Amino acid sequence: MARGHWTAFKQTARQLIRFNLGLSLAAAAGLIALMPSVNRLLFGDTVLTGTLRVYTLCIVLVALINAYNAVLQSLNRFRYTSYGLLAGLVVKMIANPLLTVRYGAVGAAAATVLALAVIVVLLYIQLPRSLQGADPRGFNARLMLVVGPMSVVVHLVAVHMQPQNRVETLWVFVVAVPLGVLLFVVLGAIFRLYTVREVLAIPYGRKFMKWWQHRFRKE
Repeated sequence: MARGHWTAFKQTARQLIRFNLGLSLAAAAGLIALMPSVNRLLFGDTVLTGTLRVYTLCIVLVALINAYNAVLQSLNRFRYTSYGLLAGLVVKMIANPLLTVRYGAVGAAAATVLALAVIVVLLYIQLPRSLQGADPRGFNARLMLVVGPMSVVVHLVAVHMQPQNRVETLWVFVVAVPLGVLLFVVLGAIFRLYTVREVLAIPYGRKFMKWWQHRFRKE
């Protein structure tokens, strides 16, 4: 691959990984914060809320698997994904009965998360070295500064509203979900979670950039 093409490929690959990690972690954190309400809305009670919170971690892991798999396929490294999936299946088959017998439904959820984590690690170590290691922009630290406060605020709103039935729970979502999205966008802009190029690649990203610059960067 020519040097110029390789540089462009690395930029695109990093952008894909950042998008998948950022959006999936925000979604997972929001769901975990709202999980008692999610559980009540779907099943009418809050039983097994902890189990569902563990399963929610799969959102992040699957997003990373998809991103790493796309990068590896672009490099014609198809077999590594198959190896990773096979290893994950083996781990699931071994861990599932062991953890389920001891911890019940939470153990089954943990076995699924463990299997997916193994796949993520195996795919990660097959990525080009230039895509491994710490992100040069400190993306992970910025992401924590965005997702952490967002999830805390969403959780506090849900706790404050104290829904007792499905109708009240629905109102929690009406308030908390848009608030979470708004906080993610605003905090992401404040901490510059994504670069200008990455924001412009998002639908309506160009309109957002114009609005942000007009609203907060008047000289």
